[in-house]
Amino acid sequence: AQPSPQPRHERRAPAACPRAVGLVSTELHLDLAERMPPDTLVRDVVTRRGGAGPAAVEAALGAVQGDERVADAALRALGISHLAQLPFVATSQGEQKLALIARAAACGPRVLL
Repeated sequence: AQPSPQPRHERRAPAACPRAVGLVSTELHLDLAERMPPDTLVRDVVTRRGGAGPAAVEAALGAVQGDERVADAALRALGISHLAQLPFVATSQGEQKLALIARAAACGPRVLL
């Protein structure tokens, strides 16, 4: 049997998203909101431009590392594209969680926890 082709949203450079598992913690958004500069935009969080935390956290989260096209597609898929240009800390906790789900999903992991 031939493997099925990768879905469009999973096409990416292997180095950009090295993990097959995407992780979103139920409380990570609180830690990130405290650590990142207040002017960090939601899109920056999805593209990893927001300095969202220690390297271990960054690696566990995965991200598209600057690819705004992929980040915007992930934000649209979750229905939060209207938040892209807002500061992450100015959004609600639910919106912050959705942004982190978009961040993890943008890498196209095989499993999203």
